[in-house]
Amino acid sequence: MVRFINLDRHWSAVREQVQSLADASLSAGLCQNSPIVEEIEGRIAKRAGKKYCVTFACGTDALTQGLRNLKLSPRAEVLVPEYTYIATINAVKLAGYTPVLCDVDDSYHIDLDAADAKITANTQAIIYVTLLGQPARSDITEWCKKNNLTLVEDAAQSFGAPIADSKFSILSFSPSKPCTSFGSAGALVTDCLDVANNAKQTRLHGNADYLGINSMISTTEASAIQINLGLLDEHLARRKQIAYEYFRELTGKFTFPRYLKDCTYSKFVIQTDERDMLKARLNVNNIQTGIHYNRQFTQPNSSRLSKISLTLPNCSYTTDEEVERTITCLKEF
Repeated sequence: MVRFINLDRHWSAVREQVQSLADASLSAGLCQNSPIVEEIEGRIAKRAGKKYCVTFACGTDALTQGLRNLKLSPRAEVLVPEYTYIATINAVKLAGYTPVLCDVDDSYHIDLDAADAKITANTQAIIYVTLLGQPARSDITEWCKKNNLTLVEDAAQSFGAPIADSKFSILSFSPSKPCTSFGSAGALVTDCLDVANNAKQTRLHGNADYLGINSMISTTEASAIQINLGLLDEHLARRKQIAYEYFRELTGKFTFPRYLKDCTYSKFVIQTDERDMLKARLNVNNIQTGIHYNRQFTQPNSSRLSKISLTLPNCSYTTDEEVERTITCLKEF
């Protein structure tokens, strides 16, 4: 079986280090708010090129609370790419705002021309989602300034790539990510002290000014992130190596998204009009693949991409033999 994600291998590689680190904190009675949490927040901020980091129980909480703390007007509209994980759209709703769905371009990022057409007097922010591990396009900051919009970045899939010059960006350390917590941990990173302080308040039930929730990461998750931060470059290099092998062997057979410079390849996607038939063929051959994302879309390019996109195995612990087996099966299709 060629697995889509090899968490068992990943855990085997880091088990002793994570358990040792977690045991040191837990033996001292520190299951949350332990020194290791503050330590990884400093390391995450540094890696993201930001001044501050606040961890949350998940990336969705980080995005929801970050949006709430912007204190936009009650009728505020937030531009969001339709082609994204549903959590991005849900976070806008949970924050009390109205998501306005925009189409994406061929890099699977929000199409700024399409977004231009959706701007109204109520539009106050845009969430730029860096799908597939790709960094945000370089002109997004100027575009936001021109339209007087607050830029928020959903970088759940692109930790390790350059982070946008946003009000805040959110990260994810869920199981499929190169730097996983072996749980659902997330984080908010920012250069704004007020944003960071408000996030810290709202992850622990808030205060009189900010409605909060209980959304702290555990010592065990923090220990896993601490170890995996040290392996991040190695994990990203392996994913890039697998991606380049797919490019080399499959170009001409399949088409690909318009991948951008500095991509981390958190997901490697091929495109074919026979996507469902191909997925079934790979499944018969015990090769797991993914569809990101399998739901109804209304925007034209988002709808088109949802029908032709197939995500291949490119976990950092996928072996060369498994990559070769996947390629062989794809070429035989």
